Amino acid sequence: MVSIASSENKPLITANQVTVARLIPLPVCAWLLYQHSTWMWWIAFVVGMLVAMTDFVDGYLARKYGPTILGGLLDPIADKVFISAFFLPLADMNMVPAWTVAALFVREFLVTGIRSAYKQRNLSMKTSYFGKVKTWVQMQAIGFMMLVVIMPPKTLLLAIIWAIVGAAGVLTAVVSVKRKRLFVSGIIMMTACSAAALMYWKLSQANTLIATMYITVAITWLSGTDYLITAFATLRKAKDFSRFDLVRVLSAISIPVLGVLVLVQTSIMAAPILVIIALELAVGGLDNLLAHHKRAATATRWGVRTLGTSALLMTALAFSLWGEASPSLINGLVWTAMLTSALGVAHEFWHGRDVYLDEELADARA
Repeated sequence: MVSIASSENKPLITANQVTVARLIPLPVCAWLLYQHSTWMWWIAFVVGMLVAMTDFVDGYLARKYGPTILGGLLDPIADKVFISAFFLPLADMNMVPAWTVAALFVREFLVTGIRSAYKQRNLSMKTSYFGKVKTWVQMQAIGFMMLVVIMPPKTLLLAIIWAIVGAAGVLTAVVSVKRKRLFVSGIIMMTACSAAALMYWKLSQANTLIATMYITVAITWLSGTDYLITAFATLRKAKDFSRFDLVRVLSAISIPVLGVLVLVQTSIMAAPILVIIALELAVGGLDNLLAHHKRAATATRWGVRTLGTSALLMTALAFSLWGEASPSLINGLVWTAMLTSALGVAHEFWHGRDVYLDEELADARA
């Protein structure tokens, strides 16, 4: 993508600045969830929803003033770090089944890895509209589950009814024939809100959280089914499945599964696992960009980082289940895994800096 904004019509706040601003409060939101305070959860909810809504702001600025390579890299990273900052603590606190969170992230990692395989071969992998809806569903599921925890059923039901009425009014005011997708999306979201409210009215808090997570994971995987089926068929037909692809598929499964297992099966601090998942999600977007420019990490370099991190997490998990290892040893292994991931990811971003920064530096000099 090429920036088309001139120095005369540059906005005071750029799309990339908004995207970076979305990333900054996410670690704080994750920390607030662990405070087990209703007020802390309210703060995390408000901040999280503001962050989610600014997704439309950076998109609007990018369309108006021209997209950039860095912006195209940062925007999906912000979305994926957002879901990791909220879903992982929910699993860690046993509010949702751990396997559902692991399954959700396996899908994200797999599709990202397959996208790199496509770009490495100069193949086009189109993003479906269902894939975009998936991100909205994940973010709205996070907001709804947080409200289930901090609001009584009757109050939440009333709030959702008012939200549906307001949303219907907005849709009626802005929808035209040319905006069918907006109308359809609005109807889907309002229907989902109604179903969610009724579900909470009939079910307990715990069952509502579990049911919401099941629905979210189902939609997440359904949105990726066409990617996965088409991709595996294409790669099998091409008969050139390589070590480049293999290490990405293996790490797409091992990193989220082992990360979530260590998070819920050990008593370690959550911070290193949250950092590992967020970093690996972030570097996946970079890998897509570098694969397009034939600059992606080799199988060896990618494998040393991801499989090395996975091996450390697996060792920590084994020691924890074994029950005879000291907590300090388990903690040391997990923190070493985080350091391995962080150093490897930093190297990848440094290695590819000329691909995603040249345009930004040129704009700055102009």
